[in-house]
Amino acid sequence: MSAQPFHFFSKRLLLCLLGVGFLSGLIHLESMRAGESTGPIRALMISGGCCHDYPNQNLILSEGISKRAHVAWTLVRQGGSDRAIQIPLYDDPQWAEGYDVVVHNECFGGVTDAEWLETIVKPHTEGGVPAVFIHCSLHSYRGADTDAWRSLMGARSTSHERARPLKVENLKPHHPIMKHFPPMWDTPNGELYKIEKMWPDAIPLAQAYGQDTQKDHVVAWLNHLGNARVFTTTLGHHNETMQSEIYLDMVSRGLLWAVGKLEVDGSPSSGFEAPLASQLQGRRILAGDYSKKRIAIVDESGHVSWEHPIKDIHDLHVLPNGNILFQTSWTQLLEMRPDGEIVWSYDASTMNGNQGKRVEVHAFQRLANGLTMVAESGPRRIIEVDHHGVIHKEIALKVDHPDPHRDTRMARKLDNGHYLVCHEADHTVREYDRDGKVVWEYVTGGEVYGAARLRNGHTLIGNGSGHNVLEVNSAGEIVWSLSQRELPGIELAWVTTVEELPNGHFMIGNCHAGPQQPQIIEVNRDKKVIWSFLNFDAFGNAMPCSKVF
Repeated sequence: MSAQPFHFFSKRLLLCLLGVGFLSGLIHLESMRAGESTGPIRALMISGGCCHDYPNQNLILSEGISKRAHVAWTLVRQGGSDRAIQIPLYDDPQWAEGYDVVVHNECFGGVTDAEWLETIVKPHTEGGVPAVFIHCSLHSYRGADTDAWRSLMGARSTSHERARPLKVENLKPHHPIMKHFPPMWDTPNGELYKIEKMWPDAIPLAQAYGQDTQKDHVVAWLNHLGNARVFTTTLGHHNETMQSEIYLDMVSRGLLWAVGKLEVDGSPSSGFEAPLASQLQGRRILAGDYSKKRIAIVDESGHVSWEHPIKDIHDLHVLPNGNILFQTSWTQLLEMRPDGEIVWSYDASTMNGNQGKRVEVHAFQRLANGLTMVAESGPRRIIEVDHHGVIHKEIALKVDHPDPHRDTRMARKLDNGHYLVCHEADHTVREYDRDGKVVWEYVTGGEVYGAARLRNGHTLIGNGSGHNVLEVNSAGEIVWSLSQRELPGIELAWVTTVEELPNGHFMIGNCHAGPQQPQIIEVNRDKKVIWSFLNFDAFGNAMPCSKVF
């Protein structure tokens, strides 16, 4: 099974495809049940209905699982916030065609059409498509006069207790899904579903005690019905629970178990591990320079293995699949294969309401779920777009000194779903939560360019015109720094990109430093220079971004 691109659909596009019967042919590939040996797993996630933050939960789940297993996602959200909608996706009898697993994260408790509901389960029970059920899926269709949906999951529940943190007990510590989990763990928040019946073949994995009912209720379990393998958890009402590491580990393993790709030690089967970024071996350098008007990959000897003309550049990436994600101007983004084939493009000057506006892009990032984060100066927003350019997420940015060229520099989405954004004109690094609220900020004293969240929770800052590097804790205290002339024989000029390497060293971009100073520097915490790069033939005095790989 060859790797396929991630697929996303807007509601409008999906409805059009359904209307002409194309959905079953969109990703019509051989099923994993035929025994493929490599990923990705083709997963369909269905969400919608009342009472939950499905736009963010789609991203939490797809990004979190994709960091743990090789999964290609199709995200479908229909029905708005109405609990009584029969979503049009299910009108096509072949709605699950071409997928290896379906993740149900829906909340339609007001739908009671039993005949319609019984057709939904057939791709699972008769077609054998594995399933993962999240939280309110158990309460969906609860008023229908049929057990088709409930028997597929292996349990019945029609109500829940009051919201509170839950203490979860691991019932199967030797099962691959639950292996290495603690005997007990606490959820940040929770909504305990009252389990009224478990089907005989269901296998409980974890439970939590109900304070209202004064009894234990199963919160995660396995089931088989017909040809389908099913994992279900009732945990996940609150985003903070869903984005916890143990929750994402459990759901990821449940998905892998459902498709038969979970090893006895709880790890993905060979070929289904999450794609990893290239490691530092052989030291190749991807860099862009707007004075030389080129982006290129060179080795330490200066040999060029790939290049492309550009006009302006402030960000670039080597993707796990080997493609290069970069910009050719302040508005044009490209994803290009090493052979020069363009596989994706985005024009910020014309798309998503920007026609006629002054807009510049100085940062972007391919996310684990296949969406691309774009930070737009001028409109002062961050958006996440799919392969078609459709926005799946948008937050507004706080900017005290608006300037389409200087609103932002480096911006990155963090593992917790927040955004770390450098505001050059404001001389400030801000962290925004998923809803766009500023939850942390630090005034740097310089026209800041780069920032990275370190493994210890601190923030490393490349302070642009401040000519220094700062490590700042959550209280805003400087705990480590590197000043302009602190390294022997090296002068920091406009400090741009900063990165923490797996070995704990820091990689620092040194732009506008002149032909005698290194353009990239690797230092350790003892401020010893481990490695540096200087090649004024390949790149000149305007090389703001680079990646050593």
